[in-house]
Amino acid sequence: MTTWLLVRRPLLLALFIGCGVSLMSSGRLTPRLVIDGMVSFAFVPLFELAAFALVYRRRSGRLPSALEIDRFFTTNTPWMLCIVALAALVSLQAPRDIGAWTVPPLVWFPLGAITVAIASPAGYDVRYFRDAVSRSMAGAVRDAILLRAIAWTAGAIYFVGIAIWPYIVSWTS
Repeated sequence: MTTWLLVRRPLLLALFIGCGVSLMSSGRLTPRLVIDGMVSFAFVPLFELAAFALVYRRRSGRLPSALEIDRFFTTNTPWMLCIVALAALVSLQAPRDIGAWTVPPLVWFPLGAITVAIASPAGYDVRYFRDAVSRSMAGAVRDAILLRAIAWTAGAIYFVGIAIWPYIVSWTS
């Protein structure tokens, strides 16, 4: 039971990412693309989990329990809704139309969705740290910023590192 509690929400996040990858790349959900998206972007929940454990331990002096991890991962709900909205928008348009998203009306929705997806979890993160770790509002804000800074920086470095690796290898050959 504890193991399931530990992995269910990170797996749910990975499933949403995998479904988004499948819908945005092919316009439909296919098991191969969903699983490939889940595996390819598994670093997202893993880095978030590691960052959460670091920040939580810094404040409480111990690692978070499976229940605390499960509760924390509920802060990803806005991200998952953003993935659904963007996947629906992309999958309902012709590929040639997506390339024309520089037209302002079609750009505002994705930008708005991403803005909401960043702002909402930030508020949830702050509320979580304030309630779960019994911190002041300023301490909760610092913890939320630190968590996202660690997770996003590690994720960006990993993502760019994977993308640039073939170029690095070709330069040294």
